This record gives sequence, C-alpha cells and structure tokens, in this order.
Amino acid sequence: MHDDEIRAGLNKVYEKLESSEILLKSGHYGDSVSISYYVMFTSAKLLLSLKGIKPKTHAGLMRVFSKEYVHGNDFDQYIFKKFMDSLTLREQADYDFQDNINKKIAEDQLKIAKSFVEESLKFLKEI
Repeated sequence: MHDDEIRAGLNKVYEKLESSEILLKSGHYGDSVSISYYVMFTSAKLLLSLKGIKPKTHAGLMRVFSKEYVHGNDFDQYIFKKFMDSLTLREQADYDFQDNINKKIAEDQLKIAKSFVEESLKFLKEI
C-alpha cells in the first residue's frame, strides 16, 4: 500500500468522524451511531489492508483484525470489544424502524470511534 492510499484511507476516516459529529449535533442519533461504527470499520480495514488482507464481511473483518492486531500486535482489547459491540447498535440504527438510540448512546459511540482512531494511528506510525 502506498502513502497516498494510506492518506486517502485516513481522509475517509476523518470525514466520517466529522459526519458523525454533525449528525449528533443535529439530533440524528441513529445515523451518528451508524457512521461512528463505520469510522472504526474503515480504520480497521485500513490497518488490515497494510498487511494485504481484505475481508469480505464485517464479521470476517473483526475476526481477522482480532487475530492480526489485538492478539498479534497489542491493539487495545477494550477499544476493540467496544467496536465489536457497536455492530449491534449500527444494525439497530440502520435496520430497525424503532430503536432505543438516544443522545447519550450516540455520544458514547462517537467517543469510542475517536478512541479507535487514536489507537489505530499508533500502528500507522510504525510504517
């Protein structure tokens, strides 16, 4: 992976973070939760692509990311667990007609997404 591809991936991550913040401030809590999940998903996908790994599913990405980064490179286990937990919230936000997603949940998810990005940056600096 070239530096320009890494920059493009990081730009996408930061754009999604900004979108999640805008949605949160606008009261679109479910959409903010969904985008916060995709911040983490995109960050994880970027790190895996550095190793030439391109999972085809969300579950596959989580499984391989756990093996390659959490157990293989000391990515923070708590942050990774929160990423895994956020998949359920993202699915609820995207697919359920009624959900229990509120401002507090959206704020928490955005905070987790920011932590995931910060943790991911540690591994990008090693390149």
